[in-house]
Amino acid sequence: PHQNLCRTTPWFFKEVLAPLIEGRKVNLDEMCAVWFEDLFSLIELNSDISSVCFDQWREGQNLKICAYLFALAGEEQHEEILKQLKLHLKQYQRVLQQPLANTVNWYKWDNAFVLSMWIYVLTKWMLYFLNSENKETCDIQRLSDQAAKFVVSRALLEWRDSPSITKRDLLKLLDEAELGLS
Repeated sequence: PHQNLCRTTPWFFKEVLAPLIEGRKVNLDEMCAVWFEDLFSLIELNSDISSVCFDQWREGQNLKICAYLFALAGEEQHEEILKQLKLHLKQYQRVLQQPLANTVNWYKWDNAFVLSMWIYVLTKWMLYFLNSENKETCDIQRLSDQAAKFVVSRALLEWRDSPSITKRDLLKLLDEAELGLS
């Protein structure tokens, strides 16, 4: 029902939703749930023979909005979202840890890797916004560390010069978040 919010985001969020948030005229938990519902539909791991797409101006802005809304949401919403993110990450990691997975179904393996990076980048932005709101970050830091185990060393080595716009855009967004956290 709420799919493809990332197609409307930069202008829709900035012009329509941000003023409602600032004026506290919307339920932040509900808005956060809707935005994450859309995100979760984007990060489903399919075994189709196609690569996951990521554009820093569409999906990247959507990740930032999700992280921002997460920082404003309540504890109950945090718990639900963290539970879903952990389930997704666990699914990707099962694929990445299978022996010969990258030769049996390279697309599924690569997509699991890229989607793990999505979660890693998202957690970095969540940390950024939670810090700016002076909120607790331990659970997000643990999830970020868990995602990092699978993606950071390989991504940093291979993705900087990758012909894949998806991979380069994810790294740009990661760099931006890490700069904000430093």
